[in-house]
Amino acid sequence: MSKRDLKDILEWACVLVVFTAMMAYGLGKIVQFNYEMYADKTLRELTPMQLMWAFYGYSLTHAILLGIVEVLGGLMLLFRQSRVFGAMILSGVLSYVIFQDIVYEVLRGALFAAIIYLLLVQIILYLNREKVIEIVKSLLDKRIQEKSSMNIFLKIFMIIILAGIIKFLEIQITHKNILNF
Repeated sequence: MSKRDLKDILEWACVLVVFTAMMAYGLGKIVQFNYEMYADKTLRELTPMQLMWAFYGYSLTHAILLGIVEVLGGLMLLFRQSRVFGAMILSGVLSYVIFQDIVYEVLRGALFAAIIYLLLVQIILYLNREKVIEIVKSLLDKRIQEKSSMNIFLKIFMIIILAGIIKFLEIQITHKNILNF
């Protein structure tokens, strides 16, 4: 067995484990959270984990969007052309899940599972490190190549003016309720 064969076996094993987990967790978000279960309790009566579940149950859109990103990231792992991008997406999503699991004191099994999936995603990225390096270089090279002919001070001045206009509009919309939502 060649080194390439071993790399492929390791990569596909990682892909399949993460893919199945993301399908289960992502699709499960549709039915997993139930706000009504905690509706008759005060906040002080809820454990941190119950509070998180109540939050997800109340804002089901948030849970469903997170689930969609998990499913899409998992699906992207199945195809070589999108694997690195899917792994990058899942790195962010799983980091967010781990953060929530720690903050809301979710069961250790769920926390450890998320950590394991994140480690597997990092292995996938490491095994595809040439592509990752190529992506990072292409992003950095374009920034270097796209040097503006505009004077830097004029550019900074225009950025500040535009940011001020945007902030003014944001305040008008959010604080004065001019859109009447």
